[in-house]
Amino acid sequence: MATQIKKFTAVIVEKEPDYYLLECKYCKGSGRKYGKNSSNTSKCPICSGKGLNKVDASGKSDKHPIKCQFCRGSGRKYGYDSSNTSKCPICSGIGVHFKNFPRAECGYCEGSGRKYGYESSNTSKCPTCKGVGSNEI
Repeated sequence: MATQIKKFTAVIVEKEPDYYLLECKYCKGSGRKYGKNSSNTSKCPICSGKGLNKVDASGKSDKHPIKCQFCRGSGRKYGYDSSNTSKCPICSGIGVHFKNFPRAECGYCEGSGRKYGYESSNTSKCPTCKGVGSNEI
């Protein structure tokens, strides 16, 4: 029996009919590339220093934000713990996907979104779920 995935509650700052305003997961809302505790003041490449991402809501009215399993919601390809700041190739750095429910954990990657699991240094996306970590039921 498949395990149903629960919704990931994104920090939705504002919801309008044509867009969602979400807290930027890449910089954790700080607007800075390396986070609020860094002395480096480079702007976040995802939100351009605003700390928020405007996500087009067209065609998403029946979908729900779920945490990107490939980057574990960090928006970064290798997660927050890595010094590599490449944006996630699956969610494009926003940390969430908008998907239909109900969903079940992908059996191939066991929900990691990665071909060889999250602990592997290989960052190839899962061929079954395409890096999302779950599939529609």
